[in-house]
Amino acid sequence: MPSLLTRMTAVIVGAAAQRRPNVILFMPDDMDFLWPEAPVSPNSPPAWSAEFVPHMNRIRTEGTIFAHASAAGVMCAPARYNLLTGRFCSRSEYAGAARQSTDDRVYVSVPNCKIAGGDLVRTIPATLQASGYRTIHSGKFHLSPTSRGVDEFSSYAATSAYVQSVGFDVDAGTYASNLGGMRRTFSHNIEWMTALSRAAITDAVSDQQPFFLYFASTMPHAPDNIAALQDFDDTATPNGTLAVSPLAASGMPSRDQTLAAAGGDGRLAGTIITDHALGALMGKLEELNVLEETLVVCLMDHGMLAKSALLEGGSRIAMFARLPGVIAAQRIVTSAVMNLDIAPTIYEATGAHPTYSVDGQSWWPEATASAPISSTPTSRFIVVEHELDRSIVSPAGLKLITRVNPQFEATHRTYPTYDQPEQLYDLAIDPAEQINRVNDVQYSAALTELHAVLTCHNSNTVPGGAASQHCGTTVTQSPTTLPPTIPASSTSTPTTAAPSTTAQTICCPDGSQPIAGRTGRRACRLSVPRGRPLARYC
Repeated sequence: MPSLLTRMTAVIVGAAAQRRPNVILFMPDDMDFLWPEAPVSPNSPPAWSAEFVPHMNRIRTEGTIFAHASAAGVMCAPARYNLLTGRFCSRSEYAGAARQSTDDRVYVSVPNCKIAGGDLVRTIPATLQASGYRTIHSGKFHLSPTSRGVDEFSSYAATSAYVQSVGFDVDAGTYASNLGGMRRTFSHNIEWMTALSRAAITDAVSDQQPFFLYFASTMPHAPDNIAALQDFDDTATPNGTLAVSPLAASGMPSRDQTLAAAGGDGRLAGTIITDHALGALMGKLEELNVLEETLVVCLMDHGMLAKSALLEGGSRIAMFARLPGVIAAQRIVTSAVMNLDIAPTIYEATGAHPTYSVDGQSWWPEATASAPISSTPTSRFIVVEHELDRSIVSPAGLKLITRVNPQFEATHRTYPTYDQPEQLYDLAIDPAEQINRVNDVQYSAALTELHAVLTCHNSNTVPGGAASQHCGTTVTQSPTTLPPTIPASSTSTPTTAAPSTTAQTICCPDGSQPIAGRTGRRACRLSVPRGRPLARYC
């Protein structure tokens, strides 16, 4: 029988864990940008509006909206690598191994952006798992190395084992990658994913363990969503045929209701049913009385107005987060953020301690401040990667795109200069990226600066390279906070937050000088314990 001290310690640890927020990352696959902060594009937006996604809208209206969010990769696997690691895919050990000696850049692509080798511990799930969280994966993974010609769906057991090697305790219905054009006995089955996710959440809450759920829907990405809902039974899954329909356990409406609402539009059907899944997850949280203790972040994987391009329509994404009483409701954060920022934000929110460096920057201070944070504009440069091409946007809205092997692509025909090797756009006056100003002498100084920052990025983004977020930027942030105590209730009014620039005295615990150009805890080579002011070491 455990000693009294052991039992008391377990109670204290359990209580502390419950005070840390649960976390859900909810990411549809190839979903359209349905909200007003969508980037300007010459391409037509979808014919439908956000009225079809009431549960995503609830996260927006009851949480914080990030009005200028971008993905660091413009395709599925790169964006997922960015999200789950907080790092550029050009840092991937797997991609780095494929780098050609003649290239000054790592080739960022779907086949190259995989989590393998030392990257297996450089992930959100691995970090939260080590911090006492139960980590749950559901949906599209797309991050395991595969051999050419091998069907990634040939062994569900192998897929599940790989997902667990990345740090997930629970496999709540995984798709190894895109379904592709191969004829299969199953297709999209979001009811299966949702039912397993709800069960995993219930188990974690019952065990008084905080949980992290990464829910990556396979929809509305191809194959055809209408066919998936009409021609395949909901018992058909990548892990075989279920004995019982998962619909009741999923808490979702019937497929017939989704099909009726979509009116024959496949992408709309996939969008609607994905929103139903979010509603079912939130319903389970409410049933378990933990919704108000759960940080929910919704985001697109990448842009769809110019998919697979370094244009704003390819990189800009919708992102919003809800945690009542901690994250401000109806706040709009206007500073530039990236999907890279999710990992450090979650680490700050949960008090987890990563064992690796990230490229992202936590937006926790901007989202949780009791009042909008007033400061000077951010000096962060936003870098996006695709194959050997790169784009970089300056704080002033000047955007450089460099393409190594530019080709005309019919899907980007509305952008007349996208096939040029070097492009410079002034987004302040040309948000649709129609006029290449690379030869305009007015922009020569800015172009030189952008080239310098991009050179720094390319040099740093190799396995073991320096943190590239510091290339040409002096961004400052508020000191890291302790994990939040979840209040019982909160009230908020619509506000707009600007970037944080809280001043602080920096003295490092190892006695070294702060690293030039860095601020906050990242200024010290030796990590600083959370909750301790940096001035303590002076």
